[in-house]
Amino acid sequence: MHSGQRRRNSVKDNAVTTKVIANDAVTTDKVVDDAISGDKIAPSAVTSTNIANGAVGSSQIGDGSIATGDLADDAVTAAKIKPSIISSIDGVSNDGGNVDLVAGSNVTITPDDSADTITIAATGAGGSVQAPLQLSGEISGSAVIQGANTGAGDGPGMRGRSDNSDGVVGWTGASEKSGVFGHSQVGSGISGRSDGNNGVLAVTTSNNPGHAGLWARNAGGSGGSAIYCEGDLFVTGEFKGAKGPHGGAPFPRPAYDSGWISIAPWQSLVLQHGVGGNFDNYFIDFQEFMYGFITNRNIGGDSMRWSSDESLYWGAYYRLLSNQEIGVINKSNSSAEKVRVRIWIYN
Repeated sequence: MHSGQRRRNSVKDNAVTTKVIANDAVTTDKVVDDAISGDKIAPSAVTSTNIANGAVGSSQIGDGSIATGDLADDAVTAAKIKPSIISSIDGVSNDGGNVDLVAGSNVTITPDDSADTITIAATGAGGSVQAPLQLSGEISGSAVIQGANTGAGDGPGMRGRSDNSDGVVGWTGASEKSGVFGHSQVGSGISGRSDGNNGVLAVTTSNNPGHAGLWARNAGGSGGSAIYCEGDLFVTGEFKGAKGPHGGAPFPRPAYDSGWISIAPWQSLVLQHGVGGNFDNYFIDFQEFMYGFITNRNIGGDSMRWSSDESLYWGAYYRLLSNQEIGVINKSNSSAEKVRVRIWIYN
């Protein structure tokens, strides 16, 4: 037997203690793989300074071996958690618990965990907002506030009310724009109603002749009206326009216009005007056309007696007026070639 082997086998168990081993005498090549088991390591004998960087990987850590007590407070940050988590909603947080959404008046909240969605819907007439509500912003092509009623109900998209002042006030700093603008594809763009005063009140403080408290324009063509009035039109000021050098207003269109009708001397015509109503309230304009001019010469008829047996009769006139027709006669010696009848009616 080799003398070295006899010396190793002659060392008794536990004969080599710590004080017998010089510092740094035991190196890694002196330790057999798996020679040091867990029961040979004193509690807290292995500290962080004894572990090389990268020495402990996931394969060295057993499943479930790190418990809550092994983690220092605030040791796990949001960056260490995958996937990303929501830690708060609008400044409200409840770590480890729910942040409840509470439905207000006419509002329903429907969570769907399987679809990862929360549906918030408003029903009925809607809720209220604490006054005053002030919104401002710089927006192009849209509105700061938009109201829309897209349901089956007949309620308005937006409504304004005040018990002591104006329900809705609009203002604009653009000279070509409107303080309040209404648009509709089928109904009224803007409508007003009052049970005790003006339905719509329009006021201007401008002294410009081209400005008005209420400006109406028909952009759809000559077939429509800019203003349609059902009932009386009450005017306290002047009726002005832009016709002629003195700012005249256009005269109302007649209820009946015969146009120019040819008529021979001593011919009688009956024109069906169909205006109806009370013909005592008719205003009639009767004109003649002769020698290439419009004239009122001899309107109503005129005559001249040359001798006891010869007379001349000129001019034309109307007669036999009713609420449906009017008769026209041209005298025998008249030079009138055409006549025209126009009728207006007032209530």
